[in-house]
Amino acid sequence: MSAQAINRMGGLVRELIAAAGGALVAFGITSEAVSASVMGVALAGLSLYLAIESKAGAPKLGTTIRKLLSTIGGAVVVFGIANPEQVEALLGIAGPFVAIVSSYIANGDRHTATPPFPEEDLDDSPD
Repeated sequence: MSAQAINRMGGLVRELIAAAGGALVAFGITSEAVSASVMGVALAGLSLYLAIESKAGAPKLGTTIRKLLSTIGGAVVVFGIANPEQVEALLGIAGPFVAIVSSYIANGDRHTATPPFPEEDLDDSPD
């Protein structure tokens, strides 16, 4: 599937999710907070799927995973499973871990550090 087709499909699914969430709130089936949380997790999950499908690369996947974790954290608070402090602590651990792993995957074993001193001819004798 081409990148353009993936983006088009993602846009359509995002619109359907938003419309479904609005309809559930309008008919009194759920609250706006629950609808927003579920939609956020669904959209972040969709973004992750599309990033994997389009072979976006480790940096984009890392960013998408961090967004998914953040929206899941918000949903966990809305549903009363955890309090905001617990979620903040878990995301404080998971966020940097995901960044480190995605950076390592993207860069592999390449060493980009430069030596502290340029190699110079330290011989003071005239040529």
